[in-house]
Amino acid sequence: CGKTESRFPSLLSSQEEKEFVYLTVHSRSWDEKLIPVFDMVNHRNGRRWANVDTTSVHRGRDIFVVASQNIFKGQQLYFPYNECTDCEGFATSYVLQHMLRDFGFVEQYPQRWMFPRKLVFDVDEYHDEEERITLMGNIPDDDFPLLRVTWLTHYPRQEEMENLLYHYDRLENIKSQVEEQAGQLQDEKEKLVCLEFHHSIMAAIEAAVLTYQIETSNLLEVDNNDEGSSRNDDEL
Repeated sequence: CGKTESRFPSLLSSQEEKEFVYLTVHSRSWDEKLIPVFDMVNHRNGRRWANVDTTSVHRGRDIFVVASQNIFKGQQLYFPYNECTDCEGFATSYVLQHMLRDFGFVEQYPQRWMFPRKLVFDVDEYHDEEERITLMGNIPDDDFPLLRVTWLTHYPRQEEMENLLYHYDRLENIKSQVEEQAGQLQDEKEKLVCLEFHHSIMAAIEAAVLTYQIETSNLLEVDNNDEGSSRNDDEL
């Protein structure tokens, strides 16, 4: 075959441009499709934040993006990348770590995390003090998880919590190393994302462990009370 001239001789003339095009397609496409405007809707989970929904990107000719709640002027549009019309099976298999890999951002709250043995849970900020007391009661502040945890795949086992504690200690031990190496990065955004991820994963693990300890302690207390009541009934 003879050599053919490129239809776009000025495009992709450098390695930087090729990388830019690749990363744009990788982070903006919906599988094999690029959808202008729609790709500008950012990700965020949670009923308080996700405010648009869409018809399927792969079925039908047209794509409709509609409001799922009232949207006010100037309000950011949010769309869940793992709980959408075309996201079957993604809800507990495509989480923060995958989004960081594919899109280069650390998910805003609520965050969804996956750990070994497919332990998946959400962590979110408490909406107010009333919600915090309702969920956890009058627990001392030092023992109170700073984030609200919702278990999604299964209730964790003791060995899974021990595994999380191991990783928390490991992350704590490399904190100064992470900060040092992040400080050497030339790209300021990349530096901040690395530090944010390290902080976020430690915060998520801490919240999960504290929540588990509080919940299992409460269950144990309930069981003990039930046993005490049974003994009293027997005595009567």
